[in-house]
Amino acid sequence: MGAEKAVLHAGTSARPPEWQLDEVAPHLLDSVRILDRFAADRDVEICVENLPGIPLTVHDFDRVFDETEASMTFDTGHARVDGMDADEMADFLADRGDRVSHVHVNDAREAADEHVPTGSGTLDFETALAPLRGDWTGTVSAEVYTFDFDYLELSAEKLDGYL
Repeated sequence: MGAEKAVLHAGTSARPPEWQLDEVAPHLLDSVRILDRFAADRDVEICVENLPGIPLTVHDFDRVFDETEASMTFDTGHARVDGMDADEMADFLADRGDRVSHVHVNDAREAADEHVPTGSGTLDFETALAPLRGDWTGTVSAEVYTFDFDYLELSAEKLDGYL
């Protein structure tokens, strides 16, 4: 297919209260390592995405970075659901940008996973995406839940303005 990157949702249905992160994380991280090696053999980069409310949220990603070689897909909406504001997102991207290879940009009106058109919500992308304007070499996609191509086009224009 010619894909160079693949986004990985390293999730599980094993969640509290029955399962705790310390019990589940080693298995998730082992799966990430296996998939990362499999992908690398095919010249594809695995980018593990931060997902809200599951093991290995954005707040747990240093463990992913420490225990695997996988890259990251940083999802702005998911980070926001897990409590990050624009300044915290910028700090995360500035501090770990060498491991963040892909960014999903999506907007929301509140701390919810809405994926409204970029710029129509309340996330301060000017601040959050500032670290990507330097010499960062990853990829970015606008994630907008709509079938209206006008909203997609507007989202792309807004995103270009932030970068």
